[in-house]
Amino acid sequence: MDDREIQLLSQLRAHGVTPQLVDNLPHGWRGAYSKQRGEVYIRSGMATAQRVSALAHELIHVRRGHDGHQDKRTEEYVQRKAALEIVPAAAYMTAELLFEGNVVNIARELDVTPAIIRAYQIERSNCLTCGGVARRVPRHAALWNADRS
Repeated sequence: MDDREIQLLSQLRAHGVTPQLVDNLPHGWRGAYSKQRGEVYIRSGMATAQRVSALAHELIHVRRGHDGHQDKRTEEYVQRKAALEIVPAAAYMTAELLFEGNVVNIARELDVTPAIIRAYQIERSNCLTCGGVARRVPRHAALWNADRS
């Protein structure tokens, strides 16, 4: 168990949620959250990268007050926020340069899943950096600002 996993488990417990390793999740699911039961279920037997990625994803569901599986758009949103939770920006930038943008190699280097890296890339592409502080700006806002003198 690495430090990220310990921190994510601690955050879940701070929200009053009990994390559990289970063998009986639906096919293809790595984790699930039951708001009614106050439990997060993580598939047992996964590698650290998969466990950490699943824990971060389920933590976002907990924070958002979701219960159970959500629609595709919400799940994609949750995945992007989970990526920001566990991918350090500086480490990502270094890995991206080192591996020339190869998602699988970046994921291996950062010990997360490729899906988390793809979500991170999408989320970062939606942000503009101003003075070292990332802020969310609608894509069309940049076009409006570019036309002004």
